[in-house]
Amino acid sequence: MQPKISFCLEWKMVSNLMRHSANACTTCVEATNLTGMQLFILEYLYQHQEQDVFQRDLEAEFHVRRSTVTGILKGMEKKGLIQRLSVEEDARLKRIILTPQAKSLHREVEMAVVRMEKIALRGLSEVEIEVFLEILEKMKANLQEDMLTYDEQKGE
Repeated sequence: MQPKISFCLEWKMVSNLMRHSANACTTCVEATNLTGMQLFILEYLYQHQEQDVFQRDLEAEFHVRRSTVTGILKGMEKKGLIQRLSVEEDARLKRIILTPQAKSLHREVEMAVVRMEKIALRGLSEVEIEVFLEILEKMKANLQEDMLTYDEQKGE
């Protein structure tokens, strides 16, 4: 009898491979030595540059903790890719904007993201990709609901 494969274990392995692939794809933009997450944040900021983007928006979009985003943004600031500007109405809020250097990298960043997605989705049909994305949305909703319940129980 074959051992039962754990979904969570398989997911963790795929997640690790995606992270490594994202980091490998940054060789396209090697001069800035971007991490995979910095690559995705740059792409997000580029696509939302007509809007005010704050750290909390990145936390929500990428489902990562405040401390994680803080570290990523500090690294991006050191590399000269972003600036954090105070907002007139609330000095505690910092709007995140791309620097001209980061904007000039956009095409390379976009190509790296597209390349990584092509590799990950190779051999899958449009229907399989569509079903997979629907399943991911359901899983994400389940996990978000569970986290809300957990936070409520903890009194947060």
